[in-house]
Amino acid sequence: MDFYQRSSPVTRTAIRLVFNRASGVIVLSEKWKRFLEQWVSRKQRIRVISNSVSTEFIQDLKKGFVDSNNAKVRILSVGHLTERKGVFETLEAIPEVLARHPNVVFTFAGPEASRGIRQRMEDFCRTRGFRSQVELLGEVSGDAKAAVFKSSSLFLLPSHAENLSVAILEAMCAGLPIITTPVGANTDLLQDGGNCLFVPVRDSRSIAKAVCFLLENERARLSMGTLNRHAFEGQYSPWKIIQQWRSFYSQMCAAESSDAQAELDREAIGNVRTGESCDTGA
Repeated sequence: MDFYQRSSPVTRTAIRLVFNRASGVIVLSEKWKRFLEQWVSRKQRIRVISNSVSTEFIQDLKKGFVDSNNAKVRILSVGHLTERKGVFETLEAIPEVLARHPNVVFTFAGPEASRGIRQRMEDFCRTRGFRSQVELLGEVSGDAKAAVFKSSSLFLLPSHAENLSVAILEAMCAGLPIITTPVGANTDLLQDGGNCLFVPVRDSRSIAKAVCFLLENERARLSMGTLNRHAFEGQYSPWKIIQQWRSFYSQMCAAESSDAQAELDREAIGNVRTGESCDTGA
């Protein structure tokens, strides 16, 4: 959306042309749908279909894992290490959380988005005296990824911007309570006070308060996790998403077939009116 708004009139025209020539348009959120409906002529062909998670991740979650560090309470963030994911706001929130919950560990799983940001995070933690309370795992996958989700108490992703975060869907799949920002499709997936807590963008104090609230309210924490798991199974599982794609393709093929037949009918009528034969000689 930002790219479109910043573009020149010529580029905007080209973008609109591409979208309007498409037989169908898939978007990840209702927000995107509303945006495109402003200038896509065939609005009925815009469909919201969410991302999902890999079936391998779901199977890995079902495996048994032994947490060797079960004395710690883990707050998990998954995604590229970048300022856009709110990593430094999270780090700034840590002292306030540790003052009330000294056994908490903040875990970041994901690769660097740009060289040097991991070192900046390490330096930030070290100079403030809580380096031992922060884990920087790098990119994780397979069993290791499922294990870190299963050993976590809640999921934290205070992004500055998102489209639709697969990491949030993975947290829902794992049955974790979620703290995030009301950006992108997050407001489609989640309900503040229901299955998540929304915090303002770039607000470390609100992050600390939300983390402490969930750590100190087991009932709310467990309820959010259960709601997320049920929402994932009911709406965002790979099988549900595959069904939506199948339905969409079927409708698009039927519509294209109908349009093609209508075009043939128009040509035939035109030929008759001009006295041209429709006989191909075959």
